[in-house]
Amino acid sequence: TGSGKSVLLHNIIRALIKQKNTKELELILMDSKRVELTAFAKDKHVRGKIIFEYDDPVNELLWLVDVMEKRFENLEKNECRDILEFNVRNEKKYHMDYKVLIIDEYADLILRSRADEKKNKANVSVEMLIVRLAQMGRAVGIHLIISTQRPSVDVISGLIKANFPT
Repeated sequence: TGSGKSVLLHNIIRALIKQKNTKELELILMDSKRVELTAFAKDKHVRGKIIFEYDDPVNELLWLVDVMEKRFENLEKNECRDILEFNVRNEKKYHMDYKVLIIDEYADLILRSRADEKKNKANVSVEMLIVRLAQMGRAVGIHLIISTQRPSVDVISGLIKANFPT
């Protein structure tokens, strides 16, 4: 608390919005507190609405994993290694935008989602979807920014630590 996480997130989001247009960047925002990211709710870069509810993240994460898998298929078909090469080769045909998933208060999301996993119709964990995106997403232009007040072992698993540089 008081270390500047929210200020940092706001500055990162503003910088991304300023640098990229809506064809180049889409933001997916998750805010369990319902107050930190609301300033960006009406920005054209934001996909749909900000995810506030605890049962919404699973569907949004499943969608993002599906996007990632389709992008890898496109890279394979076009014999490209990453999004940069793909966009250069397909400049006039099809352009892959960057997608940035920003989660404010990861600990709250994970602890709540673990408690709600029995209700989860898709039968997948939020944590495993995030790990999958962190492991593979970068090559296809999907990036994650996660903040938390509680970086304890019960919240930040070894898989998460291994896939996030800081």
